[in-house]
Amino acid sequence: MIRSSMGTKPFVFIICSIISWIHQQGDAADTRMEEQFEKCCGLGTSWASEGLRCEKFGGPVSGVPPVEQGMCLETVDICCNREYHRKNCEKGKDKARKGLGCESSGGVGGGRSDGYEQDCCEGCKLGILSGSLGQNCAFKAFRFGKPWDSVFLECCN
Repeated sequence: MIRSSMGTKPFVFIICSIISWIHQQGDAADTRMEEQFEKCCGLGTSWASEGLRCEKFGGPVSGVPPVEQGMCLETVDICCNREYHRKNCEKGKDKARKGLGCESSGGVGGGRSDGYEQDCCEGCKLGILSGSLGQNCAFKAFRFGKPWDSVFLECCN
């Protein structure tokens, strides 16, 4: 055991202080990283809301350090595609509620958003049918998977 001429209490205090400082630095880095994700995700969502193609978003993103540009651009892409998925899913649910066919109109945004309109339309139609038959909308164990489960439940109720 390490002992100073003053005993072990000051040593323990110093070690605890250092550990606390390191932990606070980690918390600050976590907060900054989360803020960067929020900023970059907001850019991607806005890009999609304006009807722009996700793959056309270019960097560099102002206010983001060069070492974090790649991470930011990936976040922009994920959130842009997520917004297109949401928009296309809403279009599909709207078609189902109007009794229209579920053929995809091609979707908006291209890329990974293709198919969400049709998937959500089909899930919603199944939900509407199950609900109209008086069936229980929530299953005990069965799952369709994403995006069908939430759409089925929403349209069934």
